[in-house]
Amino acid sequence: MRIDKRFIRLNPYSRCGTRIQVKGVIVHYTGVPYQTAIHCRNYFDSLADLKNNYASTQFIVDGQNIIQTMEENEKAFGVTTPLNYNETPYPKPVEEVFGRSVNNGAIHIEMCYKDKDGKIEEDTLNTTAILVAYLLNKYGLSIKTVFTHNECTGKLCPKYFVENKKAYQDFKNTVRRYLRGYLKKDTDILE
Repeated sequence: MRIDKRFIRLNPYSRCGTRIQVKGVIVHYTGVPYQTAIHCRNYFDSLADLKNNYASTQFIVDGQNIIQTMEENEKAFGVTTPLNYNETPYPKPVEEVFGRSVNNGAIHIEMCYKDKDGKIEEDTLNTTAILVAYLLNKYGLSIKTVFTHNECTGKLCPKYFVENKKAYQDFKNTVRRYLRGYLKKDTDILE
């Protein structure tokens, strides 16, 4: 598996350059059927010019392709912090891992898909599971530090996992298998 580093430009809307201490992984989906990893990467980069939205992830997975948009330990804008955190905090398991700001400790991974109903293709799920296992192993983290965007804020993201709990459990089980298996060597992911 090869990671294609195509970093987006430094800018306040999608790549601010702030370093983070990696505490966990958040899994997303693009929300746009047939959007490829390079299209998603280019959208994040375009925010430097558009200046109308804060959004980004460190990785985008499309089939067997992985695009990295910034360093793993750079802050991405994948999950918003509630405006009135005292009244609407993150759920307890999320807060226990990330505190009051998910983005200040998360590696975000965006998954591309083709199905209009949000179903994510098996090759994308498998590649994402490999990447998640690699990152957990690299940073000494457990599967308990992996969440969906939905688990953080209630957003329908990834829709496929929100609407199909078994698919989400299958995905996490695949990550566990990779963690126990061959991914103990850094050579399984080529950067």
